[in-house]
Amino acid sequence: MEKKCCICGHTFTERGNNAEPVRKGICCDSCNVRYVINSRILQWEGTFEIVKTFKELKNIDKKLTDKNFELRANFQKFLKRYENIETGENVIVCIL
Repeated sequence: MEKKCCICGHTFTERGNNAEPVRKGICCDSCNVRYVINSRILQWEGTFEIVKTFKELKNIDKKLTDKNFELRANFQKFLKRYENIETGENVIVCIL
């Protein structure tokens, strides 16, 4: 039976994976490895933002920088962690 990945939108036939905390629903194995597992490892009190284009990433980066956030880690080319240098608040940005 074909299913549709709630992250990338592609159809797949494998069993499927719980896509939380990236999205609610079922995701394909590829998105599970690229996004879901990593985001679970990184999960802590904080915000999780999903962007689809590098233009959106630049907008988020500017918005966070304006609020005293610094890029703290690049976990993979599509996961970035920002931290507010004053409050310690965290934001993970997932680039689809």
